[in-house]
Amino acid sequence: MNILHPTATAARQRTTNSSRMRVGIVRRLVSRGIISERSDSPGFLVAHAIQSGVGTPCGCRRALPRPGGKGLLAVLLGLAVVISTVAESPPSEPVPKFWRWAERPPMGWNSWDCFATTVTEAQTKAQADYLARYLQPHGWEYIVVDIQWYEPNAQSFEYRKNAQLAMDEFGRLWPATNRFPSSVGGVGFKALADYVHGKGLKFGIHLMRGIPRQAVRENTRVKG
Repeated sequence: MNILHPTATAARQRTTNSSRMRVGIVRRLVSRGIISERSDSPGFLVAHAIQSGVGTPCGCRRALPRPGGKGLLAVLLGLAVVISTVAESPPSEPVPKFWRWAERPPMGWNSWDCFATTVTEAQTKAQADYLARYLQPHGWEYIVVDIQWYEPNAQSFEYRKNAQLAMDEFGRLWPATNRFPSSVGGVGFKALADYVHGKGLKFGIHLMRGIPRQAVRENTRVKG
């Protein structure tokens, strides 16, 4: 039976730990795009040097700090950054125009999350005031009135079955005037939209596609 001397055992353990550490370093650098493990890439030399623990990308063998020491990590990281910066910098290419079509997602306020079906004109204006003052400078720009703005007696997150909706003779939904008083007289959402636009924001509403069931039941005419 071969029995390793305690010193040899400790040395082997240090070597194993050092190897694992080097592999971990490579994985972190590759994940951050600093180096590459592709054999056709200059960064492959950096990855190879780190994982082998000896040598440099130029092919010269040099003494590295003791495996497992903090100096090894510093040297390898510095080596990776220098070599990859010089050798792996991709050629600059023009950015496709479509990348600029939506540089960030739509940013704004939607009434559903806080008010469900019950939001009113006063509440919408209050949200517009706050967004314009505190959030617009950071890119927020939308005020959206969600579903059921045409239901005079909406009360919760649930839709009232067969509720009588605000609708004209052509089956078109209109804002419930008890909740959106500025819509009286056929004005609709124009007055509220003007208020929102006046603050430099954009106004939107939720509208289901198709013909309302109430319009079908009442067999309303289609304008035009």
